[in-house]
Amino acid sequence: RELEAHGVQFGSHQNAYTSFEETVYWLHVPADFFSRAVELLAALVGEAGAATDADVDAERKIVLEEWRQGKDWGQRATEHHWRHAFSSSRLAERLPIGTLDVVRTATAETIKGFYDRSYAPGALAVVAV
Repeated sequence: RELEAHGVQFGSHQNAYTSFEETVYWLHVPADFFSRAVELLAALVGEAGAATDADVDAERKIVLEEWRQGKDWGQRATEHHWRHAFSSSRLAERLPIGTLDVVRTATAETIKGFYDRSYAPGALAVVAV
């Protein structure tokens, strides 16, 4: 909400994505709001480790809808390509969005464990342009 109060709109000015190798959060903010935006970004990244079961349930609905919307012919062709390109690794079976079983059953404890392993300060980078 604070970002929106400064004219930053979700989608065109702020968004996130996860690929096989990275999770990226990006913000396009006015220069006079830069310092506060960095603080908000740090809080956003830190919130994943403090997710409650209610938070996970709310996000689960969003992820399941993203999964459903992503099942067009182009995505199916891309997934087929990935399965062959990554056939000798776990990436062939685990797309960045996760397996439906994990998405449907993940708990806050599961998310916290992943967060603690994957979002260590040494693994994070902030790029400002």
